Amino acid sequence: MEVKVRWEVSPKMFDIVKEEFNANDIKYRKGLGFDPISGVVVALSVTLLIKIALKALKDTKYCGVIIDTTKTPIEVKEMPNWDRNQMLLISDKGAEIKSFTNKDDDVKSLMKLIK
Repeated sequence: MEVKVRWEVSPKMFDIVKEEFNANDIKYRKGLGFDPISGVVVALSVTLLIKIALKALKDTKYCGVIIDTTKTPIEVKEMPNWDRNQMLLISDKGAEIKSFTNKDDDVKSLMKLIK
């Protein structure tokens, strides 16, 4: 019969316990003794933190854009020095600077401007 026990002892006490285990032919393993569930939780947590960090990093690089509809195909250029919600739209009617705040409404109005 095999019984697995997780037993934590101080480093000083480990030598005494090790001698007793060896004398009685008891198998032991020195280590931290992580259980599988803890390993999965730690792995998922690290993955989630990495995704959050990457999303935050990508979010910092967004910038304003210039959309030129007079060219075929339509040309879109990033302007790193502009705020992310600013856009210069160049069309047959002339140039317009737009500033967007509401994502849903802004996409609809942008599509109307481009058409």
